[in-house]
Amino acid sequence: MSKATAEEIKQAIDFARKLREQGQDQHHLVKVLLDYHEQLHYLQPVVVATERYLHSGLSEQEHAMLLRAMEAMRQAQAKHALLPMPPLGLD
Repeated sequence: MSKATAEEIKQAIDFARKLREQGQDQHHLVKVLLDYHEQLHYLQPVVVATERYLHSGLSEQEHAMLLRAMEAMRQAQAKHALLPMPPLGLD
């Protein structure tokens, strides 16, 4: 199976939004796709910040950036969840 291109992903997300607006999501597939897409939006900065932190010699500035990225991800996930995400003990 080949990976989707950036253009294919954009087209799929645009189409999913249209279906959602039209109420054509009986099996909640569109909702799940859009939720996962949003989660990836917040997860990508965490990965980048983690890589920078690890390659920086564990600098305090990079550590602070990593914590901010993780907190933004937690807040985005918490607004969609019934229960808040438990802390990871990394603060």
